[in-house]
Parts: sequence; structure tokens; C-alpha cells
Amino acid sequence: MAEFHNFIIELPGYIQGALGSALCLLLLKVMRTIAGFLSKTILGLSAKSEHNRLWRKYIYLKYTSSGGLFYYAQGYLITFYYVLRYMFYVFIFCVLAIMIAGFNPIVKGICIVATLYFLLKGLIWLEPEKKIKSANTRWRAIAEIEKLLYGKVDSDTEEFIEKFSNNEEK
Repeated sequence: MAEFHNFIIELPGYIQGALGSALCLLLLKVMRTIAGFLSKTILGLSAKSEHNRLWRKYIYLKYTSSGGLFYYAQGYLITFYYVLRYMFYVFIFCVLAIMIAGFNPIVKGICIVATLYFLLKGLIWLEPEKKIKSANTRWRAIAEIEKLLYGKVDSDTEEFIEKFSNNEEK
């Protein structure tokens, strides 16, 4: 282990930076994978988490991956609202863990677990479940989600489905 540490220290600074960036990217991917796994297995049991999953997918499909400045702005505003809300919780639990660290290690551990939980909840909002390449397929998926969430399909979604269906027929 010491040999590996010395080897890294002897590398030029730009290579150390590249390795650090790659490690950070790898950790982020692992955390996203863990968050997805936890959401599907542990949290996927409740109807509320299923509703939240559909809501995230709906926001991603309809707003952030659709064309038009209005859709982009609205989608990213909603996405970052949820991400920042969870990051606020992370901040609160971090501060509590730091404040309580000297008094009670059990409460500190609980605060750290809560911090990780809310961090993963925020990361889930940043990573879409599945990327759909075809516009027609995307708008049909949006229509299915709207039926599940609201009981009907929005008129603008029907217009986009008709528009892209007509483009594929030509």
C-alpha cells in the first residue's frame, strides 16, 4: 500500500488531477447506481415512491428532454428545486452531526446516515432512468405516464404525438 501511495505522489500534478477526477466520477457513478438500486428494491415497495418515480420520469421526459426553451426552463427549475431541497436537508443533518459529534456518537451516526439518504435522493433527480431516442416513443411514454398520474392525457402531448406520428409516416 505504501508503494502505491509513493507511486501516486511521484506522478506529475496533471496526472494526479486526472486520476482524482476519474476517481470522483467513478464514485459518483457508483453512488447513482446504489441510489437507483435502493430506490427500486427498498423504496420501490410503497405506492408513494412509485408515484415519485413516475413524477421524476415525467419531468425528465416531458420537460428536460423535449424541445423548446419553455420546456427546458420549467423542467430544470422543477428538477433543481427538488435537488436543492434535498441538499438543504443534507446541510441540516451535516450541521447536526458536527454539533453533536462530541456528545453522542449514536446520534451522530444517525445524522450521517440521514445525510447519505438525502444525498442519494437528490442524486436520483439528476439521473434519468432511461434515455429514449425517438421523439414519437418519448411522447407516447409521456402520454402513458400522464394517464397514470392524472387520469387523462394533456392536449399538448396529444398534439406532439400526432405531429411525430405524421412525420414518421412520411
